[in-house]
Amino acid sequence: MPHLIAKYTQPPISLRYLQALLAAVEKGNPEWGSYVFAVPVLQRLIQKTKEKDYWTLPSKDRLFEYLEERNVPSWELDVMRRVKVPAVRKFLPNFDESAIDRIEKATGILVLTQGLDSNPDFNHNLRGIAKAFEVLPSRYPFAFKLLKGSVRKILLFKQGRGSEDGYWADYQGHTLGLRVREGYWQNPMVTILHELGHVFEGKSDVLELMDVYGIGHGPFVSDYAGKNASEDFAETFMYFWRNSAYLRRKTPDKFADMQARIQQGTVPTHIVGSVPSRVAARWFARVRSFVS
Repeated sequence: MPHLIAKYTQPPISLRYLQALLAAVEKGNPEWGSYVFAVPVLQRLIQKTKEKDYWTLPSKDRLFEYLEERNVPSWELDVMRRVKVPAVRKFLPNFDESAIDRIEKATGILVLTQGLDSNPDFNHNLRGIAKAFEVLPSRYPFAFKLLKGSVRKILLFKQGRGSEDGYWADYQGHTLGLRVREGYWQNPMVTILHELGHVFEGKSDVLELMDVYGIGHGPFVSDYAGKNASEDFAETFMYFWRNSAYLRRKTPDKFADMQARIQQGTVPTHIVGSVPSRVAARWFARVRSFVS
């Protein structure tokens, strides 16, 4: 695309901005399944950015001018114009930015940070989070399917509300938030699976869940599960993958309910094909063993 060479005073657009534009225009399609004209342009630019072919990247103004010249529908342009240009990351010298890159590479999802600095403890915990996301597709394909199908942004933050280690906000840009602690961090996979449990919860009928989970429906797999039906469901989802034997022994009814819900879902072929066949076979064998 030589005609897209940046010739404006603005700096070239960034990978994070392109990914945000792509997510917004795909989500904003008023007719599900219909063709979105801006998508192939954004996908090509994202590929060029990953290849560090910066000479062909346009400025923001030039990108919209280019799309207008090609009669891209107005709704696509309106959706894209509402996307804010992400702030440039400003990391201190000792901050391990490679951990952020590893998470984006493993998930294909935009990663944002809030309040992180060069404290060595942050770097250690960031690498742990990156490792968890890297192994998620092979160890927990079903959870990875939820991540890819629902999450648009991953926010790594320093300060949380109270003692929370994570959150899922489908009403705030489909954001999965994870707290990066100083000096202490529980197994990040536990938090990731718990929050993906909330993602899975959102695909279920609330009234139906209240018949099985929450206050008045003990026993609970953990103290935190007794807080409400939502946290009970998320904790049950996490324990189903991390310690299914304990879950089945502690609360067999909830184990059976979660098992049935997960079996109604499927592991997409692109995920099965992206991990060693023995891993996929082991996953299916594990689910089948729960039935017997």
